[in-house]
Amino acid sequence: MATLIKQHGRYYVQFYSAPKSPARKRIPLYTAYKREAVEYKGNLESWFNRGDYCPWSTPDWRVLPVVAIGRAEPLSIDSIKGKASSGPT
Repeated sequence: MATLIKQHGRYYVQFYSAPKSPARKRIPLYTAYKREAVEYKGNLESWFNRGDYCPWSTPDWRVLPVVAIGRAEPLSIDSIKGKASSGPT
């Protein structure tokens, strides 16, 4: 489980694992918005639980979506933009 931390107007996620050194590892989320931070935290936790991400060995999580794309479901451009696919107008 990770903890969301706000420090100096920026959000971080902190992981804890007693056997690791250091036991607490804080990762910057590069955002000042809580909504984005909560989303990023959820992604990091799921990647961590699946074994795709280890904050102690790969602190820069921004490279992960490239690695995790193979597991993602294909999306249409309309679904990415949040629009329903409609026929010709």
